[in-house]
Amino acid sequence: MRNPIASLAIQSYLSDRPKISEWLSTKKPETVRLYITQIKRFEKTTQTTLETLLDQLDNHQIKPTAIRTLILQATTSLSNANQVVTDAAIRSFFKYWATTLPTTSIKYEETQTYKPYTKPELQKLLGFTDKLLEKLYITIGAETGLRANTILQLTYGHVKEDLNKGTTSIAVRLEPRFHKGRKKSGYPFIGKRAIELLKQAIEEGLVKADPEARLFPYTDDSIRKIIKVAKRKAHLDPTIHPIHGLRSYFEAQLIAAGTHPSYIKMLHGRFDDTDAKHYTPRDIETLRPEYEHAYPHLDFLNNAPQQTQELSDKQTELQDLIKQQNERIQALQDQVGPINQALLALGNVFGATLPHKFKDNTSNASLREILTDMIPLSIKFGKQFGQKPPPNYVDVATKGVQDIPEEELKHIEELVKNGDLATAFTKMTKYIPIQLSQYQR
Repeated sequence: MRNPIASLAIQSYLSDRPKISEWLSTKKPETVRLYITQIKRFEKTTQTTLETLLDQLDNHQIKPTAIRTLILQATTSLSNANQVVTDAAIRSFFKYWATTLPTTSIKYEETQTYKPYTKPELQKLLGFTDKLLEKLYITIGAETGLRANTILQLTYGHVKEDLNKGTTSIAVRLEPRFHKGRKKSGYPFIGKRAIELLKQAIEEGLVKADPEARLFPYTDDSIRKIIKVAKRKAHLDPTIHPIHGLRSYFEAQLIAAGTHPSYIKMLHGRFDDTDAKHYTPRDIETLRPEYEHAYPHLDFLNNAPQQTQELSDKQTELQDLIKQQNERIQALQDQVGPINQALLALGNVFGATLPHKFKDNTSNASLREILTDMIPLSIKFGKQFGQKPPPNYVDVATKGVQDIPEEELKHIEELVKNGDLATAFTKMTKYIPIQLSQYQR
């Protein structure tokens, strides 16, 4: 929960500062609190206000370089981190009111290199957290790479769509405002471990199934203290940042999984505002298979991610192969159906054109002779189906008739005289290559 006293103090400070109030209305709540803290310190140290400086600047009573000097002097005794934030806040204020200050010498100094958590370290960290929501916070941090304050803003509404669908991974569907600014969020997902904890939290009533309900009751300070205590109890490497180490873990595991850099940028939120305008909800389904492919590496309980990933790839390949085979079978069935219908129709034509005397066993002509006489007639019947034979059809068919073995011919004769004309015709097609595929409509 937010501190009501802090909120009242902010409102009181802004009540008689309309220009600062308007500028800060464009910032996120956590940025507002951070900037006001730094600005109040600056104003106390310099015995002036930002709005007074802006008025003097507009009236040409002070130069931009003088304001830069004031910032340098007022922040001399501060830590490097506070110097950077104070300078950024004041510059942002003047830029909003159409004034750009000269370049500063205040730069962020990397005083310590923080390492990401490893899987065993994450397991230890979770072992020293007492409550379900604490474990869920850490797990979501590791599986999404979201910043600390963004995780605290997550609601049930951000996850309910995929949670209700029962998908393997859950897309965290953030509003557009999260994808803007210097510290923007990516297009994250949560996987198996976080989903299990989330469902348990819902079952136990710790998370309400209300779109507006926050997942976590913590403040920035309270969750940091909780994780710091757990990290200290677990005797973990001091060069691991308690909170940011989760975000670093996420990025390191995506790289280990071989995820393409462009997908890492989208998942991690390392893209320009101009790029963000081109991303749409459709990109979630592009990212989902990439995330699920990398998940064995993100899963802190999976100590053999490479093998799991390879097995998953083989399963996917097998599924694709089965799908292709099924498609081929269906295509063949689609082809066989019309061919069988055509053969049946041609068999009926064959029966209709046979002399009644032969069918009645009163003809002196042999079946071979009758078939030879019928070949030119079959062209006529073919036209009734909108088909025409290849140029060499008569020669090929005639040769086929002559090639029918005597034993086979006798069998065909028996089929004809028994009335099974379609089967008789089908047997003849082995020797008389009608080849329907060569016909042209």
